[in-house]
Amino acid sequence: MIMLDKKSHWEKVYQDKSPLDVSWFQAKPELSLNLIHETGLPCDAPLIDVGGGASTLVDCLLAAHYTHLSVLDISARALAYAQKRLQQQADNVQWYAQAGRNNAVV
Repeated sequence: MIMLDKKSHWEKVYQDKSPLDVSWFQAKPELSLNLIHETGLPCDAPLIDVGGGASTLVDCLLAAHYTHLSVLDISARALAYAQKRLQQQADNVQWYAQAGRNNAVV
C-alpha cells in the first residue's frame, strides 16, 4: 500500500487519464441540470460546483446563461481541462483549487 494525500491522488488520476476516460464522466449532466433548474434560481444567482473538476456542468450552465459561476476541485489539473475546453468562456467562471490535507490509501 502507498499512502498518498487526496490531492496527489486526484492530480495523478487526471495526469494518467483523460476526463473522457473516467467512469464518472457525463457529456451532459442531466440530473444536476434538472435539479438546478427546479430550484427556480435566477440565472444571475451565485452557483458553485463543488468537486466540479473537469465536469461539463459549468459548460451547460454557461450555455443556459448562468452568469455567477464558480468551480471548486482538489485537482488543479482537472480544472485546467475544463478551462481549456471552455477557452475564452473560462474567464466568466471563478476557479478554485483546494489544497489537500487528508490521506488516502492507494
